[in-house]
Formats: sequence, C-alpha cells, structure tokens
Amino acid sequence: MWTNESKRMRIPKVIREIILDYYWSHRIYEQKQKMHQHIRHLWLLREVHVFYNIFYSPINPNPNAYLAAGLGPEAPPLDASVLATPEAAQEDL
Repeated sequence: MWTNESKRMRIPKVIREIILDYYWSHRIYEQKQKMHQHIRHLWLLREVHVFYNIFYSPINPNPNAYLAAGLGPEAPPLDASVLATPEAAQEDL
C-alpha cells in the first residue's frame, strides 16, 4: 500500500536550493523596485518644491511672468477675441 510520504515528489537538494534562491532574489528585486519608485516620487516632489520656491522667490528676475501670461489665480478672464472661432478670424481679414 502507498503511504502519503511515498506519493510526494522529492526534489533533489540542489534543485530545491536553486528554486529558493530564485524566489528570494525575485522577492528582493521587487522590494528594491518598490523602494526606488518611492525614492523617485519623493525626489520629484522635492524638485517641484524647489522650483516653486525659486519661481516665487524675491530674487526671481521676472516675478510676474506667470500672471502676465494669464495663468495665475488673479488672472483676468479671457477676451472674446482670444476665444474667437476660425470664421470670426476670417471676417477680421
């Protein structure tokens, strides 16, 4: 009669070590990828913060460039001429 022990497949020790080595190296690789992703994200946030500090600093040579382009929060509403259709532009010619 077969027992449960004899039905299980036995893997040679060397093959088992190779499989475990691959498993752990892949697991560590995924953890490193996740960690580097978080580091890159923090680096991006830091760069945005530095840019913001420089752009809005008193030493900025053109501090109103953002507002002059009409992109700031205090920007005036757009003119109707800016929103003109191509047909209206042809009438002006």
